[in-house]
Amino acid sequence: MRFAPMFAGSMCSARPAPSTSINQGRSSKPEGAQAWVYVSMPTASDTVATFLPAADFSPRQPYPDARRAIDAGVQVVIASNCNPGSSYTTSISFCIALAVRDMNMTIDEAIAAVTTGGAAALRRTDVGRLTPEGPAHLTILNAPTRHHLAYRPGVPLIWH
Repeated sequence: MRFAPMFAGSMCSARPAPSTSINQGRSSKPEGAQAWVYVSMPTASDTVATFLPAADFSPRQPYPDARRAIDAGVQVVIASNCNPGSSYTTSISFCIALAVRDMNMTIDEAIAAVTTGGAAALRRTDVGRLTPEGPAHLTILNAPTRHHLAYRPGVPLIWH
């Protein structure tokens, strides 16, 4: 078993194995209180931890520390969770910027979390990566490098 401690301003709620994803939820702790959640998964687990940074942005909640989960060997997913209650955005580039700025991820980790991580959460091996003779689902950026996804939030960088 491995244990992934994560700060729970937005807490992760775990379901019994075999789960596909441990999804972010809300903590009932009073403001300013700190809580740590220890998620245990078998070493060979295909369960992923899904973080929703935009859902923490709107209500000004503390962001979970994705770095701790990554360092513990947990596969991380970043998603937008667009909904009228707490996350009013569909912008995955905004979520990438929040993950890099506030959740201690590198740009490459955040991009992997929205591509290969998202595919792993859906248990899909046919999407989430570019492979020889595989489908080419890709996004072309109107920017000099991928780093602009994190350093220019709100700027439309997706080539149309």
